[in-house]
Amino acid sequence: MTKRKKKPGPTRDPTRNENVSQRKLMAKKRAAERDIEIDFSRQDMKRRRKGGRYPMFFLRTYFPHVFYLAFCDNQKKNIKAIVIRIKRGGMKAIAAERGGGKTSIMEGLVVWGLLYGFINWAVWIEANLEMAKLSLEDIKLLFEQPGEAFAADFPEYCMPVAALEGQSMRARSMTFA
Repeated sequence: MTKRKKKPGPTRDPTRNENVSQRKLMAKKRAAERDIEIDFSRQDMKRRRKGGRYPMFFLRTYFPHVFYLAFCDNQKKNIKAIVIRIKRGGMKAIAAERGGGKTSIMEGLVVWGLLYGFINWAVWIEANLEMAKLSLEDIKLLFEQPGEAFAADFPEYCMPVAALEGQSMRARSMTFA
């Protein structure tokens, strides 16, 4: 039997190790750019817990640019009825005068229910599609341009949304440091 000669192997590229190192370095850099660091240092837990117990306090404290007037009796009654539906389920139709804050209150209470874990999602029904889109934009805006107290007490929601910079596709690659 004769021994077969070994075929010469591929020649080693001296730059290959450099390319691998460069790829690893760039991958690490891109991962660091996707990392979001959440700052909990400004959080007022007492205020946040109170907001979870008292929805009217939540609305007035975290969205003062929307709820700058005291709630009237009809609004208080509607808020209580909506909170019951958020916590226990059921349906509620609200009829009130134009400009009475129905939509703004509902938007704020949906945010309240989501943040405090009373609901995981909400069905949003308006008179027409355009009004529904505007309401959803209003809700998004509460997170994209939060007030000082809201941003401080709910950084785990506000900071990632701010980091998206209006580009929802960024959420896919976002990581937390």
